[in-house]
Amino acid sequence: MLGRSSDSAELAVQVLRRLASGGHHGDSDPWVVDSLMWPQYLATVLLFRGHVREAHAVYQPRITRPDTMPYAMFADPFLDLALLGAIPADEAAAWFRSRSRSFGLAWWFAQGDTLSLRNFVVRAREEASRTSQGLIPALRSEYKARAGEAYLTLLRGDSAGALRAFASLPDSLCLVTSCFHQKLTQARLLSAAGDNRAAANLLDRWRWTSLGPFFVIAALERARLAERLGERELGITLFQRVVDTWRRADPELQPYVAEARAGLQRLTKEPRP
Repeated sequence: MLGRSSDSAELAVQVLRRLASGGHHGDSDPWVVDSLMWPQYLATVLLFRGHVREAHAVYQPRITRPDTMPYAMFADPFLDLALLGAIPADEAAAWFRSRSRSFGLAWWFAQGDTLSLRNFVVRAREEASRTSQGLIPALRSEYKARAGEAYLTLLRGDSAGALRAFASLPDSLCLVTSCFHQKLTQARLLSAAGDNRAAANLLDRWRWTSLGPFFVIAALERARLAERLGERELGITLFQRVVDTWRRADPELQPYVAEARAGLQRLTKEPRP
């Protein structure tokens, strides 16, 4: 309930730190008090508020520990940490190579790593062909392969082909695999092609599926679109949301805050705090 709050007190961070200190568990949900999951939950909230370095320090012990829980994939901030540069590239590359998780796709794309993307697509295709694994795993593997091919198409410079490839990915499988970064990339491609309304509609549907810092970045993307589309009040609301959420964020995130403040000034014609 507090996960996406932009309150000045950063109450979600305070609550999780208090629970993590021990002695307050009582009859709490075991998923919440699981000592192996604490670094993930706390790091995710810290990242949402822009505290990248602290989130990495909290999460670091989990990087080298095996995933011993069936729900460890949830609230896992590794990709966000890697995309924000908190994890060294060689360490991130080794981690993604050792796992078949589809969220490595966005990092390989950001790195321009076509070799890893191609290898991932081959593995995903092989997984999809194994009928013994069941229908849902096979469909998920097929989705991952097609998403990887869409990123490869974009890295080849074919933005129109990439847009068609991303648009063809089935939304129904987003219930069983992460789709957020694919949707964010698709929205950016739509915006670059001049279709701001379609990009805005896509972000309105999908930006809520991220719990971490890219929710804030997606909010900034939507605020830019709102300004272009003449949605003044929505633009003000979203620019302000970025400012409020990352007001005390790490220095590397402050350019986003500066852009949001500039957007507020344009839309309100007065400086914002």
